[in-house]
Amino acid sequence: MRWMLTWLWGIWAWIAVAQPPVGEVIYDFYLNLRGIPIEREATLAFRLPEAVFFP
Repeated sequence: MRWMLTWLWGIWAWIAVAQPPVGEVIYDFYLNLRGIPIEREATLAFRLPEAVFFP
């Protein structure tokens, strides 16, 4: 039984390492340009080695 848990853990770790980091983060974005406040959601989309920020 212990060898099975070790084997499953090894397979899970291999799959986790094989997946490239991909994701999306949503921010509350605040900006004040010459007294004009801007408040909106902004998105950071990433897939290594690149990332794009959409304000």
